[in-house]
Amino acid sequence: MGNAGKKKKVATPLHDAAGKGDLEEVKRLLKGKKIKPNRLNVEQKTALQGAAKGGHLEIVRALLKAGANPDIPDHKGRTALQESAKRGHTEVVALLLKKKAKADRLDSKDSSALHEACKKGHPEIIRALIEKGADGLINQQNYKGISPLHEAARKGQAEVATLLLELGADPQAKDIHGNRPAVLANTFGYSELAEQLGGLDYDEEGEALKIAWLEEVKESAKEIVRQATIAEGRELPLKAELKGASLAAVDVFLAHIKTADFSPEEINEISDQAARDFLVTFKEERDAKGNMLTPEELAAKRLKAEAAAEMAAEQESLSEKGAVAA
Repeated sequence: MGNAGKKKKVATPLHDAAGKGDLEEVKRLLKGKKIKPNRLNVEQKTALQGAAKGGHLEIVRALLKAGANPDIPDHKGRTALQESAKRGHTEVVALLLKKKAKADRLDSKDSSALHEACKKGHPEIIRALIEKGADGLINQQNYKGISPLHEAARKGQAEVATLLLELGADPQAKDIHGNRPAVLANTFGYSELAEQLGGLDYDEEGEALKIAWLEEVKESAKEIVRQATIAEGRELPLKAELKGASLAAVDVFLAHIKTADFSPEEINEISDQAARDFLVTFKEERDAKGNMLTPEELAAKRLKAEAAAEMAAEQESLSEKGAVAA
């Protein structure tokens, strides 16, 4: 039966209007008795999340008045509060908090609105979240061990880092790789902030260089995907392509980083080749939209490719014979 029996939670006119910032259309739709403000689209997002993401204050207000729940999470566990905090929509954040949105809610990766505000550098939003219940998340670490202070450090948010330290953030906290916020600050070029956060010892300086190199490998892999996309006449690469090529390059990098026989240039070359190899496999095993093919579909695709290759070879042979005869 496949997916025939499943009902997709598609976007509604209310989702569209809220996301685009069309207040009049939102108000018109909300007057209808059949409109449900908490209906989810295919990504489990509500119209409120779309409005909050866009910073459409009056639409957020109208949706809340109509009964929209500010704490409904999407497919990644994120709420309207996280969407607005991430983008610095201070007034939207204030309104959501006033309407009892939970300031201490965590998403599926154990990150919070506080993480988002610290990453993007929004001190006013940070203070608002702390006042409304996020004070217990000052040292909350997500699934990668990243705390709000780590987020501020890696993005060079010096003002936010100072505020977090005043609020009790721990500069000695380590992520899953054993790195303190100072290491991340130094890695991404914020040496003054790194000193403010306690500086680095000798081993951490070496780790900072390794991380910086790793980021270079990731970006190089993504650039390979972007160039391949352009060569194929597509506008944008698939997220799965970017992520997969990056992971393939990282795996090779980590496998060779401890091998003294390899120079940085050689490891970069090997990592780049891993990204290219991934793209070949990706295209073989997936359709144009990036969806994994079933064994039957994969077999059919390979037979078609083999037939095309044989036909091309035959045409080339005929062309060569024609050229000789001439």
